[in-house]
Amino acid sequence: MSEKQQRQLVNLSLVETRTDIDVDEKSEGKRVDQVIQKRLSWLSRAKIKQSCEERRVLRNGQPVPSGRRVKAGDKVVLIHPEPYEDLTDMDRITWGTLFEDEFILVINKPPHLVVHPAGAYRYTTLLNALHKKYLGDKREVFEQDRVPRLVHRIDKETSGVLVAAFEREAHGILGKLFQVHSDAIEKEYIALVEGRIEWDEQDVEANIGIPDNDTIRIRRCVREDGQYARTTVKVLERFAQFSLVRCKLHTGRQHQIRLHMQHLGHPLVGDHLYGVRDELREADISSPDTPAFRYGQIYLDDSVSNIEASDRIREVDFVKRREYWDIEAGREIYREGFGRLLLSRCALHCARMVFPHPVSDQRMSF
Repeated sequence: MSEKQQRQLVNLSLVETRTDIDVDEKSEGKRVDQVIQKRLSWLSRAKIKQSCEERRVLRNGQPVPSGRRVKAGDKVVLIHPEPYEDLTDMDRITWGTLFEDEFILVINKPPHLVVHPAGAYRYTTLLNALHKKYLGDKREVFEQDRVPRLVHRIDKETSGVLVAAFEREAHGILGKLFQVHSDAIEKEYIALVEGRIEWDEQDVEANIGIPDNDTIRIRRCVREDGQYARTTVKVLERFAQFSLVRCKLHTGRQHQIRLHMQHLGHPLVGDHLYGVRDELREADISSPDTPAFRYGQIYLDDSVSNIEASDRIREVDFVKRREYWDIEAGREIYREGFGRLLLSRCALHCARMVFPHPVSDQRMSF
């Protein structure tokens, strides 16, 4: 087995109680939180600091603060807390397979699903479920194993086409193309937006950046000094209160479609960050003056810390995911006084994806 094949990887479907890290010479002089985050990229710096404060981070057997420097030969241990999530959810995660060969996997991602471990989501993500299917309970995982790696990301509530790779070289080739939004990549989304749009097509060019003094660090905003972003929006159908649009991305900024549609005055239906309602009910259609439903503005309250906001969001996600599963199973959900629940997430779906196969260079279209 070559040196590269011997490189051990992590099976994300396994529940870990602790992580042991042997500090090498390359990590000499780095902070404890940097060393841990390099190993556990899904864990935020704030969560690592919290772990240190709870005395769950040890260096050579002794609790240490997050800023403590390490030396080569040190042994760093992170004791994981009990998982916040219901671990049985990993077994309930499903997806549609659009294409699969030796090198890549193309799936239809369902909504209400984080794509990879991050922050409060350790085990109930799409990548955890993919590892469970393709790696099972295997603890020793190496490069030559069929390890799913996500090529790009889409938002938690967004559904649609998502690409993964089984092999490191294939992942690297596609990852670079998606990262720079190469002309070889085409991405189109379908969205339901607020209001009746009277124009037919519009090209939106509005830079996107991070808001000033944003303590929650989730939102983005349109700002002149942000990164260049361009979206072509075409109206597909008009309704009394809403419009169905197709959005073609020319760049790939975080929350780009959601922000550009808000910038045009037509935010996405069900957009809890940039819209006017968190969900769509029968009463919202039959009685346009019905007050929009919001989850107590939990996503928008700047008075809470990043950790508190994450905890609140996770609690709401737990409820919304189960409601979605109930609806998928054919059960109807009603909001007292407002009728049946029609949509409980941001109305955005990745409907078309075009990219070159990383090995054959064949044009793949889904």
